[in-house]
Amino acid sequence: MGTFLFWITVTHFVPKLGFISSTIAGSSLLFLNYLGAQKNFGSYKYLVSAFTMLGMTFALVEILVYPNVHNYKASFLFFSFEESFGLSGEWTRNIPLAGYTFFHSATMSLLSVQFIYRYWAVFDTNKLRYFKGCSSLIWFLYCSFFGFQYALGTYFFLARDPISDEYLREEVFLRYNANITALPATSIVAYDPLTEAVRWWNLMGVLNICSIVNFQYGVMIYCDHYANNNPIYSNNYHHFLPLFNLDVSLPSGVMLCSFTLYPATDSIIVMYVVSEYSITARKIQKVFFKSVQEIKGSGRVYAATSTAHSS
Repeated sequence: MGTFLFWITVTHFVPKLGFISSTIAGSSLLFLNYLGAQKNFGSYKYLVSAFTMLGMTFALVEILVYPNVHNYKASFLFFSFEESFGLSGEWTRNIPLAGYTFFHSATMSLLSVQFIYRYWAVFDTNKLRYFKGCSSLIWFLYCSFFGFQYALGTYFFLARDPISDEYLREEVFLRYNANITALPATSIVAYDPLTEAVRWWNLMGVLNICSIVNFQYGVMIYCDHYANNNPIYSNNYHHFLPLFNLDVSLPSGVMLCSFTLYPATDSIIVMYVVSEYSITARKIQKVFFKSVQEIKGSGRVYAATSTAHSS
């Protein structure tokens, strides 16, 4: 199979594309919101704006950290070739990776909150009071809770040890021409390669991640089924693979980094589907062209006046 260095290039390109597209699409949506595109949407406009800003932040974090994933037999490696923010100490260099998982989980959680809002807007409008005033802090805590759960679980449960380093050393060198001990990285090795005993500490990391992912997507699927929202599918199930000890070697980072494209996609879909955005955009266009015409007219009047005076 050879090296997977090509896929590293891909996983560096996709986040850049996600950041640029999220910045452009997100800024456009926020600008239209500011000019009144969602003035009739109640508290939902704040939810959309919050998701847009969080998505833009997540895309920025991705290009600062450049996380990558590799699945190999009974293991899972979450790593980066970048020592973000100059953190190179034994206990600090994995903090950016854990921080990335915070924003990944928080973004996914806020996405599920949107589904909850849409579901209640259809079936139980009284519960929309939880999106107003101080009650809306519930959703900030909700997203933060799952963000910290994912980040702390990644940092502690997936911490590398001599067994995981030895298990992955040759594979990392073969696929990425790198020394695993020199990389910011966390890992899962589900079974001890010598005794085949279950490594419960790492397994707790798998269960932690899967519980978050399954809960959030469970909320989305439930609300989608009853409220006819757009279906969302998870790209996080590569965490399960170590449990099956399959004879695989996969550069799974492509699936991970693809999530950074979703915030931009969501902003574009919202602006395309919701008619108020196109109406507001046309109003802005009319005002812009009217201003241009007035400037041109003023220029012609000034030129004519100057010519008359010179004559």
